[in-house]
Amino acid sequence: MLDRDTFPSRPGRPLSSAEVQVIRSLLAARPVPENVRIAETGLPPRTYHAVRNRVLQEGWVVDRYLPDLGLLGLHHVHFVIGQPFEEKAREVVERWASDPTNLLLWSGPQTLFGVFVSGPSEWTGPMGLGIGKGSGLRRSLSLTTDATKFGIPVYLDFEGAWGRMTGSTGHLSYPHPWFARPRDAPSTPGSPVANGISSGALSSLYGLIQRPFDIESEGGNILRTGPFFAPRSQQRVLERGWAERRLFLDPFRLPAVPGGGMERIVLVHGELLPERPPTGLYHQLLEDCGVAPFLFATDWSHVLLGFVARRSGEGPSAGTPPRASVSFVLQSHLQGIEVFREPLASLRTTVNHRYDRLCPRSAAPSAPPAN
Repeated sequence: MLDRDTFPSRPGRPLSSAEVQVIRSLLAARPVPENVRIAETGLPPRTYHAVRNRVLQEGWVVDRYLPDLGLLGLHHVHFVIGQPFEEKAREVVERWASDPTNLLLWSGPQTLFGVFVSGPSEWTGPMGLGIGKGSGLRRSLSLTTDATKFGIPVYLDFEGAWGRMTGSTGHLSYPHPWFARPRDAPSTPGSPVANGISSGALSSLYGLIQRPFDIESEGGNILRTGPFFAPRSQQRVLERGWAERRLFLDPFRLPAVPGGGMERIVLVHGELLPERPPTGLYHQLLEDCGVAPFLFATDWSHVLLGFVARRSGEGPSAGTPPRASVSFVLQSHLQGIEVFREPLASLRTTVNHRYDRLCPRSAAPSAPPAN
């Protein structure tokens, strides 16, 4: 199995209250003026800027541009969980990470979690997703959703969980979905759709998606990845809704959250019971349980959810009214429930939201960096 030394230990000092507030504001990724973001943190401008710079430079939050998949001729988003044989673990990690359709990969001593994207044609994944010596997996599970039909109601959005874990009230912009607007099928499966977008505009979309990675590879100032510094043509991409700026949490690089509120990542998969739509499950989790999953994906027959779990035995905050049990709500909506739990300290981000791989000139490196 992977050497536990591969996974960096979390810094000793906990996050400061200022860092907690700035991270919350960044995760909300609201398209508002900077002075509005500063005001909602309650921090002096100089403090806000200093903390924001530190949060981004430390990689606790990464700046990305998430495209409308329909414009790129892409339909399917695949969420894959795998548990490799001990002697095959490193090989499986490298194979998943080097797959050009892989956009995100979390890896730990026991469990891998990956996000892959493909066109409308059949996708088999890196050497298949079955169980056995050929795949190197002793256990695997996947959920594929057609982004043109269902979208992804909550796509790796930690703002809701962050607020709950750190004692913030309400949500600023949670949840952030990811979707593909239905468009005419391209002449070649998997190719970009020219429906309503010129070749020049498509180039601007690609340039915006690649922007954070180009700046990083050129050794530029990481703070210049924001849209204010982008060419006007790329700003128009955002204005037209062809892409969305997202700031994603890397929970495995963070210092400890005050109060020890973030301890484990929990992934839950299950089949929906008859007459139980996924929307009912989502709203009951949010409203009755007070839980905001960072991931909620469905093909309308199954769901995959991601949660940040508290330390074992940690109860609700003082004065918080009793909530419905998450287990009870899940069991009232799902059957065949499978649960994967991993401590944050044992996981790392091996492929970190590499949406540049969706662009034509993007090439998957044989050994992608953690960032």
